Amino acid sequence: MSISSVLVKDQIESEGIHCIIGYYEKLVAIAAEKTETPFLTTTLWSGATGKFTFHMLPRAAEITQPIVEVMQAYVWQKVAVIYEETLGGYGWKTITHILMDKQ
Repeated sequence: MSISSVLVKDQIESEGIHCIIGYYEKLVAIAAEKTETPFLTTTLWSGATGKFTFHMLPRAAEITQPIVEVMQAYVWQKVAVIYEETLGGYGWKTITHILMDKQ
């Protein structure tokens, strides 16, 4: 495991992240596998994946409500949503507003 993936792994553990959602990044995938943290990728990638890395490719507007529902179902307080601003910013803003409205 590279130094960078060790840093990502350490951050996942220290922040208590339950799930990572966002574009595929090899270092994040390695860290997710090492910490057994589900990694739901929102972009295409080539190559092998592990037991905890899953691919999904809907538009952010289509997955916002399901992400909120998964978070609520598992009572996850901290979820890292990784996105590219030009593609996913709308979804993250919507998730934030939905969660704030429920508190």
